[in-house]
Parts: sequence; structure tokens; C-alpha cells
Amino acid sequence: MPRLAKPKARAIIMHALSKFCSKQADRRQLEGGDQYDVDLAISGTIGNQKIEDACRGSLTVGHDTTKNSSSAIAPAKLVAYLVNVDPKNAKKRVEQLRQLAEAGNLGEKITADQEAQAASLIKLFNQTEPKTAKGSVSFAAAKAAA
Repeated sequence: MPRLAKPKARAIIMHALSKFCSKQADRRQLEGGDQYDVDLAISGTIGNQKIEDACRGSLTVGHDTTKNSSSAIAPAKLVAYLVNVDPKNAKKRVEQLRQLAEAGNLGEKITADQEAQAASLIKLFNQTEPKTAKGSVSFAAAKAAA
């Protein structure tokens, strides 16, 4: 194997470490708000070429946050279910819904009470729950000495 130029050797090192470390890093071991000064020496071989490099900088762990996660039933599934509750009349229901959609409104067919009941049912289908998201981990490389 011919001798590798330093930029290519460095790229090989960093890709190898990246692939290896992505399987080894356990985010659960880090606490939000932690910061670590890192000074690593990297040494080894690529083929029979000896390589050495360094990694210096600061690793920062962001704080956990709470985000809302929502889940909802797809409107198409709900309409399909309602249309097919009575399979004998499914075609008739589909045609009625198509006519309502084309008309652009429901006219006087729905009472305020029916609409309120439907609204409360829709809320049951649309659920929101808080979930914790781990803070991000970032690394800022140290400036090279002049």
C-alpha cells in the first residue's frame, strides 16, 4: 500500500472512529449540563503506516427538555369505519358524504348538541402527552496553537 497523505489518513482515522463510536456511545451515562475538557491522543496504524493524531476540545451535554407528542387517528380511517359500521348501507353513506363535501356545508342536518358531542369525541382521538427529550451532545474543537 502506498504511503497515505496526512489529510487522507486523518479522514480514514476519523471515519473509523465515527463508525466505532456511534455503536459505543451511551447517552444515558451523561447528565444534562455537564461539560468536559477532552484531550485525546490517537495512535495506531493504517495498513503498515503508523499514524498519530489528537483530539482536543470541549464536550458539552445539553439539558433534557419536555416536548409534547401527539397522536391522532387518521381522518380517512375514521370516516371509513363510520361508513362501514352498517355494511349494507355503506355505498349510500359514501354517496351522502360525497354530496355533503360537494355542497361545502352540512346545512341544517346537524344540531349544536350533536356537533359538541362530535367535538368531544375528536378530542379523545387526538391525544397529546409530554415526552422527555435528551439534551444534545456537542463538541467544540480547541483552537490550534499558533
